[in-house]
Amino acid sequence: MKQHLTLLAASLLLLFVPLRAAAPSPEEVKAWKAIIPTDDQINAVAAMLPAKPVGVGRPITDRAAWATAMQQPYFQKQLKDAELYATQPIPDLGDTPASNFWIQNVPFDMRSKRLIAFVIAECAQDDGKHLPLIEAELHAILTESAWSLMPGHRDEIDLAVSARAWTVATADYWLGDKLKPETRQLIRSELKKRVFGRYVADFKSDRPKWGWEMGHDGSNWIPVCNSGVLGAALTVIDDPKERAFFVQTAENSVAYYLGALPDDGYCYEGVGYWGYGFGCYLCLAETLYEQTQGKINLFQGPKVRNLALYLRRMQMLPGVYAAWGDVWYRGNGSMEELEELINERWGMGWTDLDPSKSAMFATSPLGDRLFCFGIFGFPRPQFGDSMVAGSPATPEELATSKLRQFFPDGQALITRSQRPGAPDLGLAVKAGNNGNAGGHSHNDNGTYYVATHGVPLVVDPGMEIYTRESFGPHRFESMMMNSYGHDVPYIGGTLQKGGKEAMAQITSTSFTDDKDSITIDLTSSYSVPSLIKVTRTYTLDRTKPSVEITDTADFSAPTDYGSAFITGSKYVEKGPGSFLIYEEKGASQAAVQATVTLEDSSLALVNKIEYLQMHKAGAGYHPIRLGFNLDKPVTHVVMHTVIVPVTPPTRQEVAAFPPMPKP
Repeated sequence: MKQHLTLLAASLLLLFVPLRAAAPSPEEVKAWKAIIPTDDQINAVAAMLPAKPVGVGRPITDRAAWATAMQQPYFQKQLKDAELYATQPIPDLGDTPASNFWIQNVPFDMRSKRLIAFVIAECAQDDGKHLPLIEAELHAILTESAWSLMPGHRDEIDLAVSARAWTVATADYWLGDKLKPETRQLIRSELKKRVFGRYVADFKSDRPKWGWEMGHDGSNWIPVCNSGVLGAALTVIDDPKERAFFVQTAENSVAYYLGALPDDGYCYEGVGYWGYGFGCYLCLAETLYEQTQGKINLFQGPKVRNLALYLRRMQMLPGVYAAWGDVWYRGNGSMEELEELINERWGMGWTDLDPSKSAMFATSPLGDRLFCFGIFGFPRPQFGDSMVAGSPATPEELATSKLRQFFPDGQALITRSQRPGAPDLGLAVKAGNNGNAGGHSHNDNGTYYVATHGVPLVVDPGMEIYTRESFGPHRFESMMMNSYGHDVPYIGGTLQKGGKEAMAQITSTSFTDDKDSITIDLTSSYSVPSLIKVTRTYTLDRTKPSVEITDTADFSAPTDYGSAFITGSKYVEKGPGSFLIYEEKGASQAAVQATVTLEDSSLALVNKIEYLQMHKAGAGYHPIRLGFNLDKPVTHVVMHTVIVPVTPPTRQEVAAFPPMPKP
């Protein structure tokens, strides 16, 4: 069963602040000036835009459209939320502790949730009941001291500001003259002061001020910030030429987002941030496509198509995705609303989607998004002969491989075994380097993920609750981010290096119907003077089925060596390097036996079991490191790991197991 990815799964998603660059080089100055639209470009775009500003979705006056929209479960949920929120006071932002972004975000985000619920309830019922509540909530938002939550960035356009802007503009568009004239005027004056004026001034300056405008690491900031600003501008700015400046500037800026991503569509920031970043790109693309009646089409191109296919291609088993980077280790899954749009605009032909599961892409810890109800909750128009706007996918792309998805540019492998009469088994392997994901990178070259029966059992630990320490000089003190908290070699008591110079180079691959194998050279990932070479080979054998991993390491002097299994599940220690890892509850029953052996019989393994230490743990989530280390330093070692699906233990067997230690 698919698990819906609420954006809490991409949750607390959002707090990596792009670094301000040093003085730009002449080449960078030239590229920056090329982003600024010319008069000819502005005139050409203005001719494509509506004469008057138009928002997404439909105004309250279109009763037929709203009657249809309100049949959707997530719209109906807003009515119940509005009833509750009407009994509660407007949240006080107060003086919240800047060191804990989650605590700081809660009242800020709650104001957005309340506004959304009240606006949708009013548009559904059209009886004036919620207008006083809307007026009060808008006044509170419009008079906030800042729309940014990040210390030191209060006068900038960031992730929170952009979402706030488009949400407020959408409320104005839907309700129109039902809002007080002074409220509508305040909306426009605050948008101009907080957003439009700053955006124009920045992009017309001699260099970027905020760090995200031409980000070269494929950061989600570029599409998120541009989409929010552009959406708000298209909704409330009267002059088509003024709107055209925002259109062309945003289009020029998001080209850097696309340019930084590999051609195979792999997202270095991971599944959750794909949803956040590419989801906002889709919002921007759909809005421009509709406003220009298809004349501006950002769905086109093979790279964009590959990005649209990324989520499907990352699926190890139904509903199971590798949680690489800053993603909850089980909080990723199908984002129904994004896949519905992709299915429609690219003509993918997917028949397994359920629109009733849509959460409208509306949820975000830095402010829920009213405009997403407009994009994902109303029928999308057709221009020309077909709804298909993106570059058509080939038959090979449409039929997701039953065996594997290899990302040659992104350096990752997703492979699976689903043979009749045998347990299913999924394996995900990550190569590349330790810096591609920018501020969301983990030092985890060579990490892998194993799942069976729809349950991930050997995992990447995912992300911790974001705090200030999650970004900056203390980030990799957390085992959730450093290599000690991942199932990679632990060499000479030393962690993997960070940055793009720490490489995991794929040296060979072999893909057949019975076996998939990939070998990775991890040598440059470690600063161990005695290390000559360390490689790891991963094999998924469908004939058994099993996952087999072979580490081979050579040293110029005796050096300690070990590794680990990381799990969020239960386990039983069976012996040195031997563990039963299992889930026992309900539909999640699954188990694997993981066993490590050594070619040199004179060596032995010593287990070390510990909970991962982090800056702040998620509620109830305490990943465990099942470590196994050589009993003495070596100059050469070959370590074999075999992971096989087994029958989950019965309740009686579980009751007889030794108790697990408490976190």
